[in-house]
Amino acid sequence: MTWDGAGAYDWRLMAERPFISETKHGDVRLVALGANLTYANYRQLKDTFERLQGTNEVAVVLDLHDCGYMDSAGLGLLASFVSSFRQKGGDIRLLRVPGPLKDTLQITKLIKFFKLYADEEDALKSYSLDASPVRGV
Repeated sequence: MTWDGAGAYDWRLMAERPFISETKHGDVRLVALGANLTYANYRQLKDTFERLQGTNEVAVVLDLHDCGYMDSAGLGLLASFVSSFRQKGGDIRLLRVPGPLKDTLQITKLIKFFKLYADEEDALKSYSLDASPVRGV
């Protein structure tokens, strides 16, 4: 599924993409979602975050390019883990947040807890530019 920025998805790609893909860039882990984050699938992201936290890989960039919708389970998961990652000296930075999801983050006031980036390189570099990636929760 690919978000085209104008409010349309290519649903044919959904079956071809894994729900979560990960790549490591130095000390930063890039986690990309391949679909909307809902109660039906949030457990996969929760397991990923728990594994990363357990190995102290708490510098995360979450690419939401293909996630146009997030229900309360997904929003709660992000709020919970950004707090726990920051307690360990890390953070979750959001990359390529589609318009409808950005609106949801603004309405719920969760947007104030995240740094948002449009460019992958900028998001990854942001950790090296921050002397302290932790912001007040």
